[in-house]
Amino acid sequence: MKINIWKLLLAALVVPAAMGACTDERNNFMVDDSVSFVDSDGTWAENKGYVSTPVYNEKYEFPVVKNGKGLSGTTVRIEASESALDAFNEANGTNYELLPSNCYQFTATELRFSEKEVRKFAGLTWKMSDVTALDAYTDYVIPIQLTSSSNDVPVSEDRGLMLLHLEIAKVSMELSTDEATTVKNGTFIYNGNVKLSTTVPTMDVEVKYAVDTDASLVDAYNKANGTSYLAAPAGFASTVAASSVIAAGESSAAFGCQLNPDKLLENVDKLDAGVLIPVRISAVSDGTVITKGGDVVYIPVVNKEFRGTDAEPWAILEGEEICYANDPGRDPNAAWINGYVTSNLFNGASTGGDSWIP
Repeated sequence: MKINIWKLLLAALVVPAAMGACTDERNNFMVDDSVSFVDSDGTWAENKGYVSTPVYNEKYEFPVVKNGKGLSGTTVRIEASESALDAFNEANGTNYELLPSNCYQFTATELRFSEKEVRKFAGLTWKMSDVTALDAYTDYVIPIQLTSSSNDVPVSEDRGLMLLHLEIAKVSMELSTDEATTVKNGTFIYNGNVKLSTTVPTMDVEVKYAVDTDASLVDAYNKANGTSYLAAPAGFASTVAASSVIAAGESSAAFGCQLNPDKLLENVDKLDAGVLIPVRISAVSDGTVITKGGDVVYIPVVNKEFRGTDAEPWAILEGEEICYANDPGRDPNAAWINGYVTSNLFNGASTGGDSWIP
């Protein structure tokens, strides 16, 4: 019985010694601890830490993570660093400006991580009106920098600085087509859209516009495009409405420019040469701005656009039968002759089967 007891004691001593001799290699293939911002979409390096968010949200939340073996804790400090922004601009040839500190505040300036904690959140809040009161065309950013209190948990070299831009929606105009797409009661209407560079989720945006009669706009357009359009006569064109409303959360709304039917017939000579109609944005809702260079859309109008079998107001009132297609001496077996009808005088074509012979 004593022998068995000694054997058991010996085994009890050998097992701990053997266990102590084993090395824990579970962390051999893990990186050391570090803290960083999260590269959620894989474009952090490409964008160099530049992140844009709509100013209308009035808040932005971001995660900070502690990656690695999880052997050390740290306290991460969060601050806006002007010196980091200056160094970034110099290194990257950029011209970002520091957003004034009175325009925003951090929800947290410190995050404390224990050894095993891996993710915490911080953020900023601001008033939309404070930011939109600034110049929307200055590249303001908030340079958010991370610093760590522990030498054992450094900040990631390539993801420790975020340049947060609060984006203000910019409004521009565009035509759906450069020809009239709607004819209503003899009025030709050119359709287009007013567009936002980013959606405004919190409010409707009203865009006011009108036909601009400034002849210098036509001159500048001709010079830039090598054209020779004439300025449209007074009363020739007007907008269908005085404004359009882009609904909250939407990115565009329709607008229309209409032509006065009477003025079409009074200005046939100008139409043959072509006239140009500038439509300009005059005002937008608070919190949005007019896009530089996108505040004017130009509508070229030429005579051929108003020709066609059913085009108003140039309907054929009489003389439909006076044409080569109805000539008694024509060859009745020539199928092509049926193209020579009076209505083809107004379709804008001048050759082939679309010609008109009196």
